[in-house]
Formats: sequence, structure tokens, C-alpha cells
Amino acid sequence: MSTSAEKRANKRRRKYATIIYSEKSSNNYKDAIMHNSSHEGMCFTSDFPLKPGSNISVKIADALIDDLGPEAKDGMLAEVKWCNKMGDTDVSFYGVGIEYHEPLKYQL
Repeated sequence: MSTSAEKRANKRRRKYATIIYSEKSSNNYKDAIMHNSSHEGMCFTSDFPLKPGSNISVKIADALIDDLGPEAKDGMLAEVKWCNKMGDTDVSFYGVGIEYHEPLKYQL
């Protein structure tokens, strides 16, 4: 049986950062926490579920943004690949995996 890590073309780098995201056609951004990333995607946690197959825009909200490429500030378009409910029944959140529409030229 193959795992998600075995299917990845690029190694993920563990890094925590505050991000904001919205549905592609909306300016209603929600806060989230990035847990790891690669040139082709990222994993983050959110208080809200996202539908696999939907398109979102992701921006880096942390102060490190000046060290990153313009996509981090302007928004990276991505497809939601998976979304899993995490936590217990009293406090739950969602783990989300996304794949960028265009691979990044830099590593987050």
C-alpha cells in the first residue's frame, strides 16, 4: 500500500506559518496554520472544512513574506486534494492538503 508521502514528487519541508485562504472567487479570507510545504503543495489546518477538488487562493500572512516570492503575497492558486476532520468531538479542526496550480519557484 502506498502512502501520500510515496506519491509526492518533492519532499515536504516542515515549517509552521500563519496563512490565509479563500475560495477562488471570494475575498472572504480565513486564517489557517501551514504545517509543511513543497514546491508543489502544502498541508495546513483550518477550523473549516474544504471540499476536495475545490480551488482556493492561499497567502502567507507571516512577517517572513518579504523573503518569499511574489506568489506568497499576491496569492497562490491551488486545488484541495484532501480534507480530514481532526481532533475530538468538543474541539475539532481540519487537516487540508493542497496542490498548487503552478509549482513555486522557491521553497516556503
